[in-house]
Amino acid sequence: MDSPNSEKQYELAITLIQYYVELFWLIFGAFLLAETVLIGAIASIAKDGPDAFVFGGSILGLLLVIPWWATYRYNHALYALRVHEARSLEPSAGTFFTNGKELIDTGFSSLDSKIRIPYLARRLAPRHSVLSLIAIFAAAFLVILIGHWPSKWSDNTSTQASQTANPAALAQAVPPKDVMPPGSTEEWSALVYVDVQAQRLAVFNTDAMTQAPRFTTVQQCVEWGRSRVGSNPRSTFECGVGCRIVGGGVVCRDKTGIMR
Repeated sequence: MDSPNSEKQYELAITLIQYYVELFWLIFGAFLLAETVLIGAIASIAKDGPDAFVFGGSILGLLLVIPWWATYRYNHALYALRVHEARSLEPSAGTFFTNGKELIDTGFSSLDSKIRIPYLARRLAPRHSVLSLIAIFAAAFLVILIGHWPSKWSDNTSTQASQTANPAALAQAVPPKDVMPPGSTEEWSALVYVDVQAQRLAVFNTDAMTQAPRFTTVQQCVEWGRSRVGSNPRSTFECGVGCRIVGGGVVCRDKTGIMR
């Protein structure tokens, strides 16, 4: 295309290309930062935090992938359009984009043989790398989501909430002392878990269990347990009756379920 305004249009096209490149990286960086912070937060609470928070965070991360991908495709399409418009003005207004396309397509430049792009780098063009990065984040959030699906949540969460909210239900859910078998000398013991991971693995401090006082009623055990873990928001406990240490673990005839 030859016209008196070709050079001006060419300069305008280059200006628009620069604008879309800057806009693209600004938006892309904002989404990348948000997703990185979110997945870091999820990783920090995945071990000890509630499964509901991890599940909700992974959903949010997946939802953010959608506008992230959409804004990338939108800005890249406009960028590609401006490059095409600039190339349509060549060679009368310049040869910058024609030379660039030659280098991308062949890996070599006819202007200088020392300028080259390796084959692998040409196969992994920036647009492919960007989409791969978005896909990796999407896959990571999806794996977290599946790993913390609600069906895998422990039933202890609902049990704990109901018992904490309704102490009367606790007394009904656990056989009181007076319904023990006649002649039974079993006592209640508080089993303390240092964190949620220990709770999931059913690991508690057997030394603490052996040193803890025994109780004649479940209510006394619950009161002691709550006072024991009250200062540590990560700790939980449960009361067990007829507990004994077997093979480095603790076996009880009956338990209340996890409480805080």
